[in-house]
Amino acid sequence: EDIATALTYCETYGFSDFSPGFLTTKAQILREQNQIGPAVDAIQAGVEALTPGIFQAYLVHFEHYQVLQASGRSAEARAALGEAVRILTEMLDTLSPKDQQASRSQIPEHRAILAAWATSQAILAQATLPRADAPLGRPLHKDEQITITWTMETPQDREIRSKSQRRRQQIVRLLHEAQSQQALPAYHHLAEALGVSERTILRDMAALNQEGIDLPPTRGEQT
Repeated sequence: EDIATALTYCETYGFSDFSPGFLTTKAQILREQNQIGPAVDAIQAGVEALTPGIFQAYLVHFEHYQVLQASGRSAEARAALGEAVRILTEMLDTLSPKDQQASRSQIPEHRAILAAWATSQAILAQATLPRADAPLGRPLHKDEQITITWTMETPQDREIRSKSQRRRQQIVRLLHEAQSQQALPAYHHLAEALGVSERTILRDMAALNQEGIDLPPTRGEQT
């Protein structure tokens, strides 16, 4: 009720710059009360009320991220988080290195935004693999191998509770990424990348085949 009154005053007396902050507070209270639908409406209104130059606009986008996460809209949530990080980073860039460090480490809201961003990012790694056209049956020459980039883990992976299901999703992605970069991994490359045994990889691939998932080829045990 107090927030509704404050919003009315903002509208009546022309203090529109304060509206996003009040709407953000309203959304946070509703989210904490598990009233997700009304929280979505409130924070959406807060985002729409933003105008260039509003102080701490990143807090509005961060609450937008948290509300969308709570509503299960993960892709939209990551976009909102990215906007919060962008605005916060632009603000931090205006500070001295010393003040930037203090802001990142001592201001709870800044720490929370940056920590959420770090958690949300995909983990990439490079791998040196046989080229797709490399011959079988003998050790490979250096020019018959290629270094590619693999996406080892994504935010979507982290949402899968079952380790085996998560790993199988990773296997499918790694094989497709290798194929798109003209590489052909062997079973042991997948096993090393995912920290499991080759037997586990074989079992996972058999399960994927049984599910009817079309997998790109591997070199089997050929290196």
